[in-house]
Amino acid sequence: MTSLLDLPDELLVSILEHVRAQDFAGALNVLIVNKRIYRIAHEIIRRHVHLNPNRPAPLSQFVRDISYVRSLTLTRFTNHKDPLKILLRTLPSATRLTSLSLVPWMEKRSTRRHTASAIAQIIQVMPSTLTNFEMDSAEFGGPWRGVHMCSHIGRLIPRLRVLRVNLDGICAEFLHGLQGNATSQLRVAVTRFNEPQIPSANMGCGTLEASEFAVLVRQLLERGNFPSLEHFLIVDQSQPLAVLRGLNWSHHFRVRDVCTDKDSFHKYSDHGVFAPGERRYSIEGLGGETTTGSTDDLVKLTEGSASWITLSNGSRIPPSNGEKERPILIISGSGSATACTTP
Repeated sequence: MTSLLDLPDELLVSILEHVRAQDFAGALNVLIVNKRIYRIAHEIIRRHVHLNPNRPAPLSQFVRDISYVRSLTLTRFTNHKDPLKILLRTLPSATRLTSLSLVPWMEKRSTRRHTASAIAQIIQVMPSTLTNFEMDSAEFGGPWRGVHMCSHIGRLIPRLRVLRVNLDGICAEFLHGLQGNATSQLRVAVTRFNEPQIPSANMGCGTLEASEFAVLVRQLLERGNFPSLEHFLIVDQSQPLAVLRGLNWSHHFRVRDVCTDKDSFHKYSDHGVFAPGERRYSIEGLGGETTTGSTDDLVKLTEGSASWITLSNGSRIPPSNGEKERPILIISGSGSATACTTP
């Protein structure tokens, strides 16, 4: 039987990447096998980092291993300034960093304005190697409304290849970086509209409805500002509630792919919280079948092959060319179904 030590480095890297994605603790155990395995495993473990800026130990480890980091997931923001200063000072040195995922939670001692300021500063100091960006503020719900992040994210769009945002409001400044002949390397994008878009004075400008935003993206696509764009999904969950089934509200959302100009419609019912932080839903498929799933299942259903992947340590990475194709099911206005895949 072949030993791990008999395998070439290239194959060991592939095996350890799989172990790391499935079981972070298992990957840590591999570190003690021998020096050669340690060298390879140590680099792989540090490639994808899930960091809470308010925890000194993980932050100090991140600073030491900055040269290995390829993707960074950030959660939790409070009024503690020292961790943020360390992070802002370190990020420009992350010369191999290609992906940033921001899934911010505000703690009781944090303020909405402070959180927005911290995120804006982090975006500003990101290295030029950054090509994939995600910001999911769904957990904020109401409190997040009124924070204007569109212009900060918009500055990244010209250099991004993969983009995913889940915001309470999006305005025209989100696409301001593509004025004139400016182009973007964007290949796959997902924007989610979760609430009725009500203009707010705190936003600094008027928010757009999903249909209005789709028109702007389509205009840029036709003008040639997105030469590499394959899929631009707009997930609209801001439609009114449909029906009440027993004790469960039935919701629906619409997914539009601006590139193909086709829509899909999905229904789901919220069954409430089954465990701390875990909600369960009944999800109706395109064929009328119903399955039970989590919030993540809802996201995967609507975003298909464009959905980001959560690794075992909580870090988030974008869809890649190397993963198995997953279909995006799209229904046209006539009711015919089409299956699309992202390469």
